[in-house]
Amino acid sequence: MHMGTGEEYRAPAPSGAAGEQETVELPAPPAPPRTPSGPPGGDLLDGVPDWGPAAVADGPVRRSLRLRPVRPQSDLPLLTAWFGGPAAEFWEPPRDPAERLAALLSGDGREVPCLGLLDGAPAGYWELYRADLSVLAGRFPCLPHDTGMRVLLAPALARRPGPAAALLAAAGELVLHSRPACRRVLAAPDVRDGAVVTAHHRAGFRTVTELTAEAVTGAGAGGRTSPARRIAVLVRER
Repeated sequence: MHMGTGEEYRAPAPSGAAGEQETVELPAPPAPPRTPSGPPGGDLLDGVPDWGPAAVADGPVRRSLRLRPVRPQSDLPLLTAWFGGPAAEFWEPPRDPAERLAALLSGDGREVPCLGLLDGAPAGYWELYRADLSVLAGRFPCLPHDTGMRVLLAPALARRPGPAAALLAAAGELVLHSRPACRRVLAAPDVRDGAVVTAHHRAGFRTVTELTAEAVTGAGAGGRTSPARRIAVLVRER
């Protein structure tokens, strides 16, 4: 179901359990061709600017999350502050948001940087991307239209497990209901970032494997790789 600007989807409440944490090493499939799946000039992420809001299930108060594409001129000061804080410690380089946004916005539309607005107030930074067209697909068996999320929550929310999980759950549901062809939402946080991994588990994601960072970084970073580290590949299915 494609959600217009006047529609709202209520996400289920995140699970209180930590979620399945068993990891399974998967064989590396051949890298897929890095060509868009769809007609030439088509929208690779189904019109992110037109996505409607999703309800956030965090306590008795009804709240709403919207993912709005980044506006570099007005959003850069806030993003610079967030990327300079401890919550961004485990993000892949480059951490400079101006350089990062330039790389994303100069692409073919397979990646869209967004500001997450909770009741209209900035709550986090999202990078939505076509995982099946990313370097991740060379090491992990992505399905057509698999959609990835990289998330940097606002400092006030980053280390609060309940609100963080509620936002991730709402964002995952928003992707699935705004992209009818997408069957799974993926995330790939650094395994050392236990708070983020746990928040994803509570939001309905499960860890399916771990990979070395060199094999999967580069999307949203101008094709660069980062020093050796491990990432957890997390999946949330429709």
